[in-house]
Amino acid sequence: MKDKKRVFIRKPASHKITIKKIGDMEILENVSAQTIDIAGGGMAFTFNTPIKLETIVKLSVNVPSTILETEGIVKRCEKQGENNYYIALKFINMSNEDIAAIYYPV
Repeated sequence: MKDKKRVFIRKPASHKITIKKIGDMEILENVSAQTIDIAGGGMAFTFNTPIKLETIVKLSVNVPSTILETEGIVKRCEKQGENNYYIALKFINMSNEDIAAIYYPV
């Protein structure tokens, strides 16, 4: 079972995220999505277009106590329906303060 390898516990969440950069492509307009779940090591969200595996994504996540500015690498992309994709990414260099904000909002 894969979950036994997880360092952080997943937490169901519905936070707005803003995608700022996908790979080398800067996003010039506000592109938003909604989280499905989040953990200190990564998150899953729905998006209207596929993102290639291993692509680095720069984004901001609105958690209750702050806005996290972070990057992640796409580990999963599955089509869920017409213009709807399940994207799972692993955070890159998430600080301890940002991890705390996910689990212990002020």
